[in-house]
Amino acid sequence: SQGLEVWRENGKNRGPLINMLMKRFYILALVVFALLMDFGLALQAQTVWDGTTDVTWYDASQSSFDISTPEQLAGVAQLVNNGTTNFNGVTLNLVNDIWLNSTGDSTNNWIPIGGGSPTSESPSTGNPFKGNFNGHGHTIYNLYCDKGNTFHAGLFCALESPCTIDSLVLINPVLKSRGMMGCITGYVRGSGSVYIRNCLVVNVRIEGVNSSGSNNIGAICGATYPSNGSIYFQNLGSTGYIRGYYPAGMSGNAERGYLPTAILLAHSTLTAPTMAVWPATAVISPIATPTPTC
Repeated sequence: SQGLEVWRENGKNRGPLINMLMKRFYILALVVFALLMDFGLALQAQTVWDGTTDVTWYDASQSSFDISTPEQLAGVAQLVNNGTTNFNGVTLNLVNDIWLNSTGDSTNNWIPIGGGSPTSESPSTGNPFKGNFNGHGHTIYNLYCDKGNTFHAGLFCALESPCTIDSLVLINPVLKSRGMMGCITGYVRGSGSVYIRNCLVVNVRIEGVNSSGSNNIGAICGATYPSNGSIYFQNLGSTGYIRGYYPAGMSGNAERGYLPTAILLAHSTLTAPTMAVWPATAVISPIATPTPTC
């Protein structure tokens, strides 16, 4: 209280404008302090992935599952990658926010769901994810995926029809690989239709290894090469930084891709096939009729 009285007494000698600015600064400092305290409590309350997998929830007779922990999400990757199931005809519901790391760069290296660790850009081997993954607006924080000199980094490695990815947010994802990588998926393949819709990627950082000369890097999807099918992008957005060959705010390469959308790219320098850096914001808004991108 004595310090407050001194501040008030000194204020009598200041001009009205200085006093007003000081009061606003004081109020702003209190607001910032309160926000930082609240954010710190939120960090303490959340549970960060411990690097293990949990598949105890899986029952082959069921067609719908709720995913509530980082370990269960890692279990999805284990079940697909070891060939137990590709979740065709199954819906996975994300019912909580997921923290894979406490920060964007950390020791928990994510193994993508499906596809393995291919050494070529578009392999036909591996086990793609074919299910329906509904994020229900929940967020996956601090995905870190470093695949070194192999391809297809992302939450999913490879998707194949009849897959749908819906209503998912990723914040602070970091991807590193030779190429064909995107925060939702590295690669879409096969016949039939795949849908990625209502997804948002915030503050992405993707670093491509330059040795291939054809990285194909996107904030949402690395590349799409369906044999005789299509991939549909709808209501997607991304912000962040991408470095590599053939970068884009949505998909680095989109064969048979359809955009029922209008795309806005801000401050982008997309130059192919030379090296390009993409510090951009992509905002995609729905329009009535799908239009093929190529």
